[in-house]
Amino acid sequence: MIAHEWFRQSPNEELWKTWEEFAATNLASLTPAIRNELIDAIVGLCHVVAHASGGFLGAGLISETEANIIDRVIRALQQWDILDL
Repeated sequence: MIAHEWFRQSPNEELWKTWEEFAATNLASLTPAIRNELIDAIVGLCHVVAHASGGFLGAGLISETEANIIDRVIRALQQWDILDL
């Protein structure tokens, strides 16, 4: 649900920061293996939602805006991978 809305209209910076804090808090409590599975699932769902929205001219391509949102989600989620090295 969040992904659909965020692709339709990007949230303001305050909401992004709140979500990033929420994600960090929850990811910190998981084992690296479970955390990686969850990250893969979330990113996969973001791609599904972006493709389902039709992308550019209904061709199923991800728009630049959608790609930027997915990139930010990935950066927020993957900050924990660095800590496991």
